[in-house]
Amino acid sequence: MRSRSPARLLDRDAELEAIAEAVERAGAGAGTTVVVEGVAGIGKTSLLDHARRRGSEAGMTVLAARAAEFEASYAWGVVRQLLERTVRGEGDERARRLLGGAARLAAPVIGIAPEPDDGPSDDYAVAHGLYWLAANLAEEAPLLLAVDDIHWADTASLRAIVHLARRLEGLPILVVLTVRAPRSAGAAGDALIAGLMAEPGITVLRPAALGASACEALVEDELAEDAASGFKAACQELTGGNPFLMHALLESLAADGVGGGEADVEHVRRLTPEAVSRKVLLQLGRMPAGTRAVARAVAVLGTGATTARACRLAELDDEAGVAAVEALMAEHLVQGDRELAFVHPLVRAAVYEDLAPPVRERWHERAARVLADTGAPLEELTVQLLASG
Repeated sequence: MRSRSPARLLDRDAELEAIAEAVERAGAGAGTTVVVEGVAGIGKTSLLDHARRRGSEAGMTVLAARAAEFEASYAWGVVRQLLERTVRGEGDERARRLLGGAARLAAPVIGIAPEPDDGPSDDYAVAHGLYWLAANLAEEAPLLLAVDDIHWADTASLRAIVHLARRLEGLPILVVLTVRAPRSAGAAGDALIAGLMAEPGITVLRPAALGASACEALVEDELAEDAASGFKAACQELTGGNPFLMHALLESLAADGVGGGEADVEHVRRLTPEAVSRKVLLQLGRMPAGTRAVARAVAVLGTGATTARACRLAELDDEAGVAAVEALMAEHLVQGDRELAFVHPLVRAAVYEDLAPPVRERWHERAARVLADTGAPLEELTVQLLASG
């Protein structure tokens, strides 16, 4: 199979231009919010990653988080992902400065200070504190906050992010969110997201399916430059121009030795989109048992997945576990440095949903023990215990 550049985004000129403009405006002090909405696999995460790269190149501080469906009960989990490490990571003096004034209201929810003696602050007060914390961070350098799959965020984090996103005027802050359509955040969450997207000044991007020219280019890039026109059309027809499904289909066809000739058209037409989206399971099935176990561990741990935790949950020693992680990365299934994540939510969903519910509950119970043994916060343990039934 021909290699492809992860930065190659086809049929996205309007979206890339809007992101470039938003980065420029935020850098000049005109804060703004961009929401990327679309069906699974349409390329929302790719656009979010592009925004992060553009922001970093423009000298912005880039903080990112990704929500996961079974972590919605972890209050302030997404906010902690975004802010906790950067606030705590460079000494007490900086933390005190960033949390000065009204920003101190945010300190308890990101683990910097205990709850006040008179009980926890209400969500609005914390959201107000988080607004001022973001403003203080933006005084150091323009700030980009990126949240993937906001529809799975816990309600407290979602309220705080929407509160901030509505109040960026005059601040060098860019908020970029992705949300799946149709939305699935529950009645309250859907109302918050819909209300934000209806706000004046919010940029909403809805990437469409790839057109014929883009699909043909992908086939030529990833499978065969001389692929038959009928074969290219069959690939587009099968996937509906969904970028994730196109990539998955072409990887699967390449692994099967399909060359893209007219004789291969019927082979493509016999496939189904569901088979393409779950090709990752076939890919994993050809890998050693330890590698499959690590993939399942990463899926179960969610945003708490690190190499050490995944290896321990998969019951592998360090050497075997690291080799399994390397194999998953080589197959373009998993990515990350300190934290591990699947390259796309659909890949994680395929691995996670392949576990039968009773087996999945046992994995979550074991994950809670691993997190407890490695000193994870109580909230992360609670998420796993709730999922264990």
